[in-house]
Amino acid sequence: MSDRVTKLNSLLQEEISLYYQRETPEIFFTVTRVNISPDLHEARVWVSFIDKRQSSLDVLNRHLGPLGKYLGKRLRLRRIPHILLIIDSGMEYAEHISEVLQSSKK
Repeated sequence: MSDRVTKLNSLLQEEISLYYQRETPEIFFTVTRVNISPDLHEARVWVSFIDKRQSSLDVLNRHLGPLGKYLGKRLRLRRIPHILLIIDSGMEYAEHISEVLQSSKK
């Protein structure tokens, strides 16, 4: 992965987090990672929720249009990538594995 793509991933993660914190303060979530395609046309954004995953994801998806406009103003890019939000279930999986390991020790 090029340095430019790595920097854009970090920058997008930060800007997307800031936007949603301001626009949807009622939803508790974290942007866990961003992976922008090498051609810079698509950005996959993984989000992890405290609760109400699907309904919260629906709210975030409804804000994608204004998010694109916000990113267009904040970032100096020729083209703003298409944002695809994905639920990051890594923490839940880790908790499940931990529970399985704990129960096998008993």
